[in-house]
Amino acid sequence: MKIVFCICANVGQMIFSQKIIAVFYEAEKMKKKFIVLCLALIFCGCAYVNTLYNGASAYRKAQRIKRQYERMSKDSAQIAYETSSLYKRAIGKAEKTLLEFPKSENAHDDAYFLKGISLFEIGEYLSAINAFEVLTEYYPDSKYHARALLYFVKCYFRIEDFFTAQEYLDMLLQKYPAMAHNSELVLLRADLAVHLEGKFAALENLENRLAETSDNSYKLLLIERLMAITMEIPDYEKALSYTAKMPHFDRKYSSAYYRVELRKLNCLRKLAKYDEAQKLADLMLSNSNYLYNKSEIMFEKGILLVDMGKYDEAVKVFEDIVAGVGNSKIICKAWFEYALISIDVKGELDSGAVRLEKALGLVGDDVEFRNLIVTRLNGLKKIAELKTAFEENDPFKKVDSAYYRYRIGEEFWLSAQIPDSALNYFAALIGSMQAPDSVKAKALYSRAYILKEIKKDSVSADAIFNEIINKYPNFEAAKSAQNMLGMPVTFMTRRDSANAQLAIAEKIEAQNQDAYSQEAYYAYLLCAMKYPDISDIAAKSLYVAGWIVNKRDAVRDGTVDTNVVKIFVKLCKDYPESEYCKSAKNMMEANEVKSFAAQYSSRIEKADSLTAAQIGGVQTVKSADEKRKAVLPDFQNWI
Repeated sequence: MKIVFCICANVGQMIFSQKIIAVFYEAEKMKKKFIVLCLALIFCGCAYVNTLYNGASAYRKAQRIKRQYERMSKDSAQIAYETSSLYKRAIGKAEKTLLEFPKSENAHDDAYFLKGISLFEIGEYLSAINAFEVLTEYYPDSKYHARALLYFVKCYFRIEDFFTAQEYLDMLLQKYPAMAHNSELVLLRADLAVHLEGKFAALENLENRLAETSDNSYKLLLIERLMAITMEIPDYEKALSYTAKMPHFDRKYSSAYYRVELRKLNCLRKLAKYDEAQKLADLMLSNSNYLYNKSEIMFEKGILLVDMGKYDEAVKVFEDIVAGVGNSKIICKAWFEYALISIDVKGELDSGAVRLEKALGLVGDDVEFRNLIVTRLNGLKKIAELKTAFEENDPFKKVDSAYYRYRIGEEFWLSAQIPDSALNYFAALIGSMQAPDSVKAKALYSRAYILKEIKKDSVSADAIFNEIINKYPNFEAAKSAQNMLGMPVTFMTRRDSANAQLAIAEKIEAQNQDAYSQEAYYAYLLCAMKYPDISDIAAKSLYVAGWIVNKRDAVRDGTVDTNVVKIFVKLCKDYPESEYCKSAKNMMEANEVKSFAAQYSSRIEKADSLTAAQIGGVQTVKSADEKRKAVLPDFQNWI
């Protein structure tokens, strides 16, 4: 019977490069003490090697998963989820080596390098920098020195300290000039040039490298980066021109070739070369080397079909994507684009909302995309609420009808982001005989803004801006129209007057902050009475007036003044959606206040048949004495 033993030379000083000497012994001739001694040497000496080996194995496995997932177009969140535990295992093994095997100090550079590159991969850039600093300072002759300097550049670039990254890059090239041809370093130099010198300097550098190299894989990397930078400018024609220098397809470099072709597809679409783009998309889908990228190519084809106006074909593509199993990020985008066709093109708001919900469930940690989906969903919900309120509204109330129509159009534009539907609503308002001028002016302005900023129709938009200035000079829309046309603002609108009145009230209040001021109270009520159509200012004026009048309570028993209730009831009756109404309701939560508010609201409803002159207004006086006294409106009747 034969047993294989591993005797590690120079126990405690072992590193990966040392050879393991295998010696065969015949078990029958061995003495027990010699067996025990050999086993002790084996397990003591090889423990250091095994610890680092296990850490390095975890790192290599994580890198294999990363490369595989990148070929499959997996998103970064999925890659991180699958690899982070492996990188953390590698870090743990490296730290264990440094702590438990101090006698192996001469070979600790292995552990520091493994720790540094693993920290880099999980995004702990500052900790990675610390590991590389120890490595370069205490082990200046380490075989990892050049690569450590390269990682310094990468780490500082990731934390956006571009000047320090450039310093390390210069240091690296000075000590190791052969690294100038390293593909990773060339791309890093280009990225740094974008931030420190500008995109055109980076392009020049990359173009020179492309002209010099004969390595096909390197060419593909350079072409992809050149296209990325020029597409950001954006100069899609120039980006497309780089594809003429692509080497013939080689499956060894299929992932790099795929990235270039995907950018080429995007450029063709942006340049409206739809036939070429569709042909390229179909060729990419038929390429077996791009099998893992099929869903991403299909998504790009779907977007292309949308741009071509082939919505039914696009829907079929998006349906195939969401029905499959693949990259959740791409499926999320497919649901979103499918929803847009339902909402924007087909007017199917309910089914569109359902598809947006599907997208929201897959959005992951993409905060910007999540906010976009939520904004659209909230817009659709608000539109549904406004439509319901509009349908239930009294059709004989002209102002209310116009208000709801304008609000629906506004939600279509700003929240749901459906500008065409918004334009239709605004056009109906502009042509309505019932809509007041204030609403018509806003509808005209909104229509002109959409035409100018979204539809890029400056001629039609400018004509509408001039129409607003001529027809509605007293409204805020006229001032905004002058701004949009680059003209000096010459109008004094009702909003300007309301702001001036509000400023007077605020100045009086500031002079009497702690005590009740009847003058401030009257000033705010006067502002609300004079400018009820400027809803935000009127609502604020009523709310502050309520707060001020509540200060006159001499008893200070915590009970809300009855005049406050009257003011707040009017606030919520006239401006129910105002933020001030919500605050007022919170203040009136006490039982006795609720009771009084209910009784008062009931009396107000009965008084609705009175004329505007009976409800409020300035008191009519005849004698000279009465004129001197009647300087304020009859607020009591008004509220």
